Amino acid sequence: MIYQTYRILPIYFLLVLGVLSCQKDDEAEVTANISTFHQSGLLGGSINIEGTNFEHGMIQVFFDLEEAEIIQLTSTELQVMVPRSLERYNPILKVIDLKNNRTILENTFHLETPQITGYSANTVTFGENLTIEGFHFDLHQDFVKVTVNNVPAIIVDADLGNVVINIPTNIDTSELEIKLTAQLQEVTSTISLTLKTPIIQEVVQEEVYISGTLEVIGANFNPDYEKGKVFINDIPAYFTSQNDKLFIDVPAGPFSEFRFTEIRYETAGLSTTFACDVAIKDNSIMVDANDYGPNFIFVHDNAAYSFVMTQTEPENHYVLKKFESSDEKWHQVSNFEYIGYLNDVVYDEEDTAYLYVRDDSETPMRLVAFNLNTFSETIMPLPSPSEIIYPILFTVGHNLYFVSGKYYNNGNPTVSREKFKFTKSTGQWESLPESTFSELPLVDIYGGGTATAYFDEGKRYINYGLHDKTFVIHPDLSVTVLNRQIFFIYQNTPLGGRYNYTDTLYNMITQQGMNIYYGNFRYRVYNFFVLNGEVYFHGSRNNVNNTTTNRLRKEILNEIL
Repeated sequence: MIYQTYRILPIYFLLVLGVLSCQKDDEAEVTANISTFHQSGLLGGSINIEGTNFEHGMIQVFFDLEEAEIIQLTSTELQVMVPRSLERYNPILKVIDLKNNRTILENTFHLETPQITGYSANTVTFGENLTIEGFHFDLHQDFVKVTVNNVPAIIVDADLGNVVINIPTNIDTSELEIKLTAQLQEVTSTISLTLKTPIIQEVVQEEVYISGTLEVIGANFNPDYEKGKVFINDIPAYFTSQNDKLFIDVPAGPFSEFRFTEIRYETAGLSTTFACDVAIKDNSIMVDANDYGPNFIFVHDNAAYSFVMTQTEPENHYVLKKFESSDEKWHQVSNFEYIGYLNDVVYDEEDTAYLYVRDDSETPMRLVAFNLNTFSETIMPLPSPSEIIYPILFTVGHNLYFVSGKYYNNGNPTVSREKFKFTKSTGQWESLPESTFSELPLVDIYGGGTATAYFDEGKRYINYGLHDKTFVIHPDLSVTVLNRQIFFIYQNTPLGGRYNYTDTLYNMITQQGMNIYYGNFRYRVYNFFVLNGEVYFHGSRNNVNNTTTNRLRKEILNEIL
């Protein structure tokens, strides 16, 4: 009996092992499956994946190579978060069953495409906040980018339906294009958006000095002044700006009056013009800018003329320019051009300018009569067989006088005591007695006789060298002497001052003086001339080759007339 029992036991164990083996095979065939899943979503948002046989710790979810956090899991549903570390908007969604290392889902996933549906306003200004309305933006502003005309805008706030931006200032056109990047996708809005037109409402000052600051109040200015332009009477001006204010440096000119009447502001293709009436407080206004200052100025036939040097290298070039009251600008006239050295120019108060010139340092001096009606030149004979340089040249009664000067003998300078007269009507030179013009000092051996000359009521006023005196030559050739250097003649009154010092102006007859501030001329004021009752002068603000022609406020002269 026992023997039979032992025979039955092995058979029993074999049966039990077979049953267990079949159970294990059945368990190995049980696997997770996917039935449905969300094919789109948002960064940082959750999506659901439904199926069967999901087990804790046995499921992994990937978007491309980024593993997703599983927020919730049951046997039939997964809830996972879309990683913010994605690098593209259409990653591959992959689900892996770790029990058998089997991929149970591999499909393209799409981030939702952002949509712009509107703005909080259809017109904006620089630095203003604008709300972009729409769908599928982002809860975190760090994941949103916006450009305005391809210029990055500051993100003030963001959620899924609204993005608040600040309008940048680095904008060149008034039509604004909004591009928004969210959910790793850029979209371009087709909704109209424009800049508000700038408005000037008020000019604070009623009067101002040149180079002073003018404050302008308004709206919709660009705080980035480099993106704007300001013009005063069409003259460009430097300025700084705020959204509602302009601070303008009043430009030097040119101006035609002692006031300006218009301010224009431009930015991003927009422009606004404001009519004003602001007085210029300076005692002079610039009417023309000159690369090289006109020299040897004389008035002929209601216009001022000057032989102007236009370049110095490699040699001096001179042209003839004309200045008229109608536009107060120097314009070149005729085709006259002289290359060389222009020692002096003397006008005979009729139709001729006498030019004392030399072509270069190796050639002798020449005297040229230049006809201002025909712009023709005539070479004249010289009065002395010796070459005389730096003579005192002037005209009286249309006749030319040639007094003193220097000549060289074996390289040594000698002052000439000779005096000559050229009679225009006969075309002849004659020597004058040494007693003629005895009141005129001979030229200095180390100086020259180039004279500043003015003519009034038949009398010639000249000043030359370093003399702080003016010599008045009368029609009978008698000479009287006035203290101080003459600057100009106004209302038949000679006005002058100290040599090379013009800030104090004197009536040379009464000796009454006045202090005068001409303007911001850093270097000097010189070359006065009077045309049609207006007083003009030249001034240097930067250097001697950067000069301006300026009109003096003539009313201030009443103090000493």
